[in-house]
Amino acid sequence: MDKELKDARAALEDYYSKKDQRRQIRVEKTFRQAIAHGTELLSQSHQWLLLLTTPGMAEGLSWLSEAETVSLLGQIQTVRDTLEKAEEVVLHGRAPDAVSPEEGGEVTNGDDDFKSPKNMGYG
Repeated sequence: MDKELKDARAALEDYYSKKDQRRQIRVEKTFRQAIAHGTELLSQSHQWLLLLTTPGMAEGLSWLSEAETVSLLGQIQTVRDTLEKAEEVVLHGRAPDAVSPEEGGEVTNGDDDFKSPKNMGYG
């Protein structure tokens, strides 16, 4: 009876271990796809901003109403602020205003073993 129990337990542990591995692979794949898509969108935004800085576009900005100009400037500022926050997350593994577990905060990414680029020698 003990052997059957041990075998059943080992089989269950093996089953759930494999299931967890498959789930982890799916999560990593989804994450990588999201990063690839975001990188593509950043590239498109970069190209548009380069276009905006060309002489012809700069001249065309005079055709915008004051409200349109204010709206464009607001969006540019919002993107700049968000890019700075995103850079902090990429470099340090957390938002600049987040409190680390060492400082009494909670781990919000659910992974105590998170290796930030800084911890891997990038920054």
